[in-house]
Amino acid sequence: MLTAILVIVVGILCIILVIHFGGYHKNYTAVPPKPLSVNANYERFSEYLIDSVNGDNIASNLRIITKEPHVAGTKAN
Repeated sequence: MLTAILVIVVGILCIILVIHFGGYHKNYTAVPPKPLSVNANYERFSEYLIDSVNGDNIASNLRIITKEPHVAGTKAN
C-alpha cells in the first residue's frame, strides 16, 4: 500500500514539474539565429579559403600532379 502511495506522489510531482517547465519554455522561447546574407557567407568563405592556403601544401600537390607527363597530344590520347 505504501509503494502505491509513493508511486502516485512521484507521478504527481513529475506532472507538476512537466507543467512548470513547459510553461517556462513557452514564455522564454529560443531566439533563432539571424540568417546570414549572401555577401556575409561569401566573405566568411573567402576568409576561410585564404587562411587555409599553405605554400608547402601547394608545392607538394604540384609535385604529385606533375610527376607523370600529360598524355594530351600523344598517341596515348
